Amino acid sequence: MTTHFSRDCPMERRERCRRCGAADHVWADCVKRREPPQVASKAVPKAISKVSLLLKTTDTFFKVAFVKGCPVNAYIDSGSEQSIVTLATARRLALSKKGLGIGVVLKGFGGGQAVALGEAWFTAKVDDIELDIRALVTDVDMGAVELLLGQSALSAPGITMVVRQGKALLTDEGDIEAFLGRLTLAESEPERYEVRLVADLICPPRSHTVAIVKVMGGMAGGKVRVNERRVCTKAHNYVIDRCFIEADKFDMVPVMNYGETFINWKNGHLLARAETYLEDEHIQNGRVLREKPQGGR
Repeated sequence: MTTHFSRDCPMERRERCRRCGAADHVWADCVKRREPPQVASKAVPKAISKVSLLLKTTDTFFKVAFVKGCPVNAYIDSGSEQSIVTLATARRLALSKKGLGIGVVLKGFGGGQAVALGEAWFTAKVDDIELDIRALVTDVDMGAVELLLGQSALSAPGITMVVRQGKALLTDEGDIEAFLGRLTLAESEPERYEVRLVADLICPPRSHTVAIVKVMGGMAGGKVRVNERRVCTKAHNYVIDRCFIEADKFDMVPVMNYGETFINWKNGHLLARAETYLEDEHIQNGRVLREKPQGGR
């Protein structure tokens, strides 16, 4: 037929748009024709750092750090690769931001992400130890935490973290066993007792075992409580688990070696301190419970 043009043909159009492939229009009418072409980016992706800030922080790892003489709410998070300082804290302390670290993506904040605005270098005093901090600055809500101390701060040569009596403690003493011994001697309460090995103990890396122990101090009968003790150094990373043991008999204490080296302790090694406990405390599924007072809910 030569009585009309193709654009005026009443028959169903069979041609397709060579731009998007749709059959309801031609290339000249395609809306995507007006969009700029997509060009693959050649930019180098920003580095991603892991930040494992716990959603439920515990008092054990909270610290008061002093930066420029000002107190700062700090939290020790050994699972984080980076140290973090909030933007509000950096401004309060007048910390200058360096160009390093800009755009670094921090993963782990409640499952989300945050982007570093720069890097701040400063000195923080924690447990009377001066730490040289290189912290990423980010505008993120970390609750009460203003400064997160990660591996970048804790892995400094000679720095050791010990968790004892429910509190984390930093020390720069080289002889950690002597340091722990002095802590033990300082605990002079009459109801505390030495727990010593009665046999040599060897525990391979990343494994657990039980230590055969004896409570020293002459307590007759009953049970005593061994509180959890954590030691994390470059050489060792182990946990003495919390448990109840017999006061006047040989007993066993769980030991978990999370480190990469063997634990090798000799007979007589001071493993922990035990203490008496209240009569209304009981053990259930590994937890210490207290009996509710009569009439209580």
